[in-house]
Amino acid sequence: MFRHKRILYLGSITLLLLSGLMFVANTKLVPTAHAASCNSVATGSWSNNCTVSEGNISNFVYAIQLTIDESKTPCGANTDGNFGPQTFTAVECFQKAKGFPPDEQDGIVGPMTWGALFGTLTHDHDAGGWDYYHGQIYTTVDFRKFASSGIWYVHVISPSHWCQMNLNSPC
Repeated sequence: MFRHKRILYLGSITLLLLSGLMFVANTKLVPTAHAASCNSVATGSWSNNCTVSEGNISNFVYAIQLTIDESKTPCGANTDGNFGPQTFTAVECFQKAKGFPPDEQDGIVGPMTWGALFGTLTHDHDAGGWDYYHGQIYTTVDFRKFASSGIWYVHVISPSHWCQMNLNSPC
């Protein structure tokens, strides 16, 4: 009898531990969604970039903030690379200004929002193997794409330098 109680007790503990591990494995510690086939480095028309949301700190966020600030929308965010409440509100505003359906005005930068952000850029010129782009309000060059690889870079103003647009590291 004691042996059966012990087996039941150990089995219960095992199930409890496994369910706890499942909960932890399914809990997002960083609120950035990653699709299985998303780009963690910006390429092409940005539509396949990984989803970015509140809590992310990266060059993707800096590019989002800069693009929204230079779009012809009433939206704006600090360009600091940190996706906080102000950036969330700016993304929602941008989505609304671009006519997204109400259920897509969620403050999260997924494929549709990435595509709309890219759509605000204007090709400026080509030089030395690079394609240069700027936003809609200012004509300063803010983005460049290395022609042979298709990888995008964002211009960070202070200190002035180019940073690869990616999901994982701030410039």
